[in-house]
Amino acid sequence: MANTPHQSNPMPPAAEGPLTRAIPPRRRPWVALAAIGVILVMAWWSGAMVLNMWRLEKAKSLLAENQPEQAWSYLAPLNPSRTGSGEVAFLGAQSARRLKQITMAKACLENAAKNGWPAEAISLEGALLDLQSGNPGNGMEKLIDSLQGEYPERPRVLEALVPALFRQFDLDRAQYCATLWTELEPTNPRAWVWLGRVEEKLLNRPPAEAAFQKALEVAPEDTEALAWMARQLQRRRQPAEAMALLDRLKKLDPTREDISLIEGKCLQDLGREDEARARLRESVKRNPMAGDAWLELGRLDLNTNHPELAEASFAQVLRLNPADREALFSMAQALERQGKKTDAEKIRTRQMQVEKDLKSTRDAAQKIRENPKDPAPRVEIAGLMLQNGLIQEGGRWLQSALDIDPNHQGARNLMNQFGLK
Repeated sequence: MANTPHQSNPMPPAAEGPLTRAIPPRRRPWVALAAIGVILVMAWWSGAMVLNMWRLEKAKSLLAENQPEQAWSYLAPLNPSRTGSGEVAFLGAQSARRLKQITMAKACLENAAKNGWPAEAISLEGALLDLQSGNPGNGMEKLIDSLQGEYPERPRVLEALVPALFRQFDLDRAQYCATLWTELEPTNPRAWVWLGRVEEKLLNRPPAEAAFQKALEVAPEDTEALAWMARQLQRRRQPAEAMALLDRLKKLDPTREDISLIEGKCLQDLGREDEARARLRESVKRNPMAGDAWLELGRLDLNTNHPELAEASFAQVLRLNPADREALFSMAQALERQGKKTDAEKIRTRQMQVEKDLKSTRDAAQKIRENPKDPAPRVEIAGLMLQNGLIQEGGRWLQSALDIDPNHQGARNLMNQFGLK
């Protein structure tokens, strides 16, 4: 048998499945492209999911570290006021509230409730929002009650409660809450600064100074701690040490408004009166509503034998706060030095009434602590404040009384008497 050349047989065509046979050859490249597109979209979607999860976890850790501004930068791309995630919306509400973005915080909280976030957490956060908006109502007592349990957000509750209690002159409870805050967050300089401010208001100077010093120990570059410690050193007649702290403060926050005020006091203590006057005038020019600066400028003019200029400065303080005891005392001195004895006597009588009203306010605050649900002492405090020209503060106390009893006649009468709504 003759040998025949070897012939290679071509590979048989691949078998076509039913799907492949159903696609005309000309369309197959487009179908492949579409499939690739679907794969890319799925990969993008998966990547976006991973990125969003990372943003959420990052925001949670930043909030835990008391960095709400940075936390919001990670939450904002997740659109917390419209997201379908209750957790994202709730964290957005917390961040926005702490940044004083009240409208955004409310929108986020409403969205968190809509997406099923726990009702108790929504209720407490809503109370914090009301508190920070200046309308605490019954929410303040609810927040104080929450401190008795193991609510994980207790430090944030205290962060809002302490300033609110401070503003309402409820200093005993402010002291308790500030102390608890430092125990829960011993490395948070804000907690120590607020404890110092409360102790200072209670005239407990050594504990106040110790609190400010602790704030600087845990955060040497904290601007609030530096400013308040500088105030303490100035009060202790240590102007050189206070000025050294102010030099550090200027490097960190040169636009801070109270620097010129504290520096003016220090320069006055150092006998550099012209420089002190220039700094204090700069302070009132930058912030005409700064009663402390007007008071200090008046004292400087009084001490340098310019009682008529001092009177004008003290009048500015009393326009801002008609119940300022220190301004009333100094105003009487300025009037006496000008021979205005009758006017001075009227001011001293006014000062005595303010001091009497302040004691009554403290007594009423004690009644509130004993029975928080009784609106009567709140109305009493409101009346005292309104009579002393503290319209905004008195209005807040009236609103808190009406939140307890909307039909309280005494509160309604005061609202009408002082034209409040």
